[in-house]
This record gives sequence, C-alpha cells and structure tokens, in this order.
Amino acid sequence: MHVMQQEYAKIMCSCIQCQRDVLNEFQSSVMVMGCPLENMLRNIPDISKLTAKVESMKKALSPINNEKKDALNQLGYVTKERCQLFFECSS
Repeated sequence: MHVMQQEYAKIMCSCIQCQRDVLNEFQSSVMVMGCPLENMLRNIPDISKLTAKVESMKKALSPINNEKKDALNQLGYVTKERCQLFFECSS
C-alpha cells in the first residue's frame, strides 16, 4: 500500500509540474508577443457587470414572455374550440 501512495504522490507532483510548465510556456509566449499577461487579464470584462446586464435583460424580457405564454394559451383555447365546432358541424 505504501508503494501505491508513493506512486500516487509522484503522479500528482508530475501533474502539478506539468501545469506549471504549461503556464510558464503560455506566459513566455505572451511576453514574446509584447503583451504581458497582466495586461491581457485586465482586458477581460468584469464578470459581475456582465451578470448584472444579463439579469437586467431577463427582467426586461419577463413581461414579454408572460404575454407570449398568454397568447399561446389563448391560441390553444381557440384551436380547441375550433376543433370542437368542426366536429359538431361534421356530425
């Protein structure tokens, strides 16, 4: 069992090292392009602002969605009535 724990620890360490290597490579390539990583991260939009915008849009669409549901319900009712009348007329 102790050997398995050692192997697991080696695998985890190699995974962490691999992740570190990938991040270092990415940062190096960004630096070579003349754009430091921190500048790139600053250009990412603020998620909280986007979340607030989405919530605002949901609130604005809520009455429209309710109207759509009402219209679909009315359409279903009219369609049902029409089918009943058609059935009664054809009998």
